[in-house]
Formats: sequence, structure tokens, C-alpha cells
Amino acid sequence: MFAGVDYAEVLAQAEHAADVIIWDGGNNDFPFVRPDLHVVLTDTLRSADAAAYHPGEATLRMADVVVLAKVNAATDEQVVEAEIRARALNPRATVVRAASPVTLDFAGRVRGRRVLAVDDGPTLTHGGLPFGAGYSAAVEAGAVVVDPLPYADEEIRGMLRRYPHVKSVLPALGYGAAQLAALGRSIAATPVDFIVSGTPIDLAALVNVPQPILRARCELADAGEPTLGEIVDAKLRDLGLLTR
Repeated sequence: MFAGVDYAEVLAQAEHAADVIIWDGGNNDFPFVRPDLHVVLTDTLRSADAAAYHPGEATLRMADVVVLAKVNAATDEQVVEAEIRARALNPRATVVRAASPVTLDFAGRVRGRRVLAVDDGPTLTHGGLPFGAGYSAAVEAGAVVVDPLPYADEEIRGMLRRYPHVKSVLPALGYGAAQLAALGRSIAATPVDFIVSGTPIDLAALVNVPQPILRARCELADAGEPTLGEIVDAKLRDLGLLTR
């Protein structure tokens, strides 16, 4: 993995180390290189956001492939709407449908138990979703999800008041030491048997709480033709990097 602020130098070093470079734009950002294959993911649960934010809209317009994610969690109508919006912004792109299944570590341990779901902060706050992967995984595993609001630290409670659409889940907010400490206090004060964390980071490495923390993870799965793998293989063959 290569990272840095001098993108030209990062790319130059990566070119000497690999035959194929995967450039992660990160946080909807531009790739900063001219890719041979530009893949952009859009959320079928928030399809209207595709044209609502910069640079997300710009990257979608630039894409060679648009992946419609979470089709397993969306209704048929939401999937169709997401595809219509994507094609309106970028009619030349290939549209791929993909599921986003959630897996929970030791899922059997939480059945019938009280749990607190902690989900990705930006997804819940300015991202607009009422819950994330942690909540979904806990419900699917048969857990009893406890509302964190009565036990939240005042700083976290104030944030929840700013985003009233967030329901029965605690956003993983840690923008600074004080907020991270408030998050830890809020988790520790909630009377539950387990914490189900749906954040991309390792929550247990950041907060010291008495409850065991189980991680929920999103994966990517094919949900129609063509698949993303088929498209990538075809491009590698065109570039002479794949012979089969």
C-alpha cells in the first residue's frame, strides 16, 4: 500500500512495484490519475444523493463502471430509481448491480441478548441514513437493540438531537479526543450485553468499555450480469495482463 500527499511521486513509486495499480479515491474524491478503468459505487438506498454532492456527482459522470450497491437491502423500486439516476448522469457507463451482505462476528452469541449498535458516524449524520451495518447485523442475528439516547453523554446527545432521523443506534463520533471520550462514556453507560460495531475502524482499539465488542462487516457480492469481476478481467485482457 502506498500513501502520501505528493500523488505524482506516489504513483511513480507504485508503478515500479506492481503490474496493476488500484487507486482508492476515498471519500468520493477524484482518482488524481487517468485510470484505464474507473469504477464508482453508488448507494441504492440514497440514489438522490448521486447528483446532490461534489465531488461525488463529478466522479459518477467520469466513471466507466457504476456499481449499484446494497441491492439486497433496497426495494425493487429503489434499485430501478438508482439505475435511472445513474444512467441520466452517465449514459455511457456500464451499470453493475451488487449486493452488500453484512456478516457479524460470533453472531450466535447475541441472539436474544441486549446489544448496542454503533455505526459509522458520517453515514448516519450528514449521510442521512437512520442506521447502518451494525444495526442491520444485530437485528438479523436476533438481538434486542437498545436505544442509546437515554444513556448518551451530553455531547453525543446533542449530536443526536441535530440528526433526529438517527434511530436506535449510536453514531461512532470521534472528531477529537473530547468527543471520543464522550463516545466511550456513552457506550459504557448503556446497559447491554454486547456492542455491535458497524464502523470501518476497530472500535475496540479506540475506546475502553466493559462490554464485548463484536464487529459487523459489509462485503460485496454479485447480483446480476455483467459482474464487476468480468468487467475487470476483460479490461486486463485488453491490456495484455490476463491471458485466460
